[in-house]
Amino acid sequence: MTFPALTTPARIAVTIGVILLGIVVLSVTMIVPSFQGIRMLASSIEVEHARIEPLLSRGLAYRETVKEIEQMKKNIPAMRALFLHKGEEAALFAKLKETSSGYGLTETVRVGDGLSSGELTILPIDLELHGTYLHVLEYLHYLESSPVLIAIKTLDIRSTPGETSPFTAKITASVYIK
Repeated sequence: MTFPALTTPARIAVTIGVILLGIVVLSVTMIVPSFQGIRMLASSIEVEHARIEPLLSRGLAYRETVKEIEQMKKNIPAMRALFLHKGEEAALFAKLKETSSGYGLTETVRVGDGLSSGELTILPIDLELHGTYLHVLEYLHYLESSPVLIAIKTLDIRSTPGETSPFTAKITASVYIK
């Protein structure tokens, strides 16, 4: 079978058709897989971002924690000045009793076993106060402004109707002894 010779316009049309066919084949074989690869890469990047973001947050939190620790280290000498000296416990409890009486409160103090850690002893104390709300608040202000560090752990103030003292305050605290 023989084909007749193509005219110039037909040759141009065939050439354009071959070029367009080449472009289509190139698109299908190279560009489409590249887009698919880009989508897969973008998906992988999102997964990695989701994995790295919590690590970055922890890293930032770690830096903040280190800064806070450094600040606390600077405050240690000032904190040590607030610790009670060993042997002064009785004087502290006498002062607490005197202060509570001065505010018209009745006070019960229970002292727990001290927990020693190196040169420091943490002495747990439970205070129970009975009196007016204003006097309880004044006593709490005294504890807050005390020259000795008294760390209040819990505070429970309740109305006690029908009793001689209208309010009861229960305080769990710690005193630090060096």
